[in-house]
Amino acid sequence: MVCSELGGLIRVGSATPLRGRAARLPAWGAAIAVALAAPYAGAQAPARLPERRVDVREPAPGGRIIAVGAGESLQRALDAASPGDTLALDPRGVFTGPFELPRKDGHGWITIRSGAALPRPGTRVGPADASL
Repeated sequence: MVCSELGGLIRVGSATPLRGRAARLPAWGAAIAVALAAPYAGAQAPARLPERRVDVREPAPGGRIIAVGAGESLQRALDAASPGDTLALDPRGVFTGPFELPRKDGHGWITIRSGAALPRPGTRVGPADASL
């Protein structure tokens, strides 16, 4: 493929000259044409699987499980929680923020999850699971 600039326009050509409107593209148009044609220029390598994973497993339980019922204060539960604790929210509750996540001494996670029995990890969820 040959590109030549013609007074602010780019002419894109190959062994067969382009005719009509395609022969005179603005500079950005030729760049788009080249970018779109690039994947088809040669043989493509097959798609690769992801090389990295994000660990989304729930941390091992080690602290208290604090049930936060509908109508209770999530902020008070966050304030009272320690690293390793799990806050189990009532699935029927509505918890309106903003919430402040206070600094805690120690290491570990404070997990916030639904109090309902969740599907097994790796299980696809759907509309029927919305109440969880």
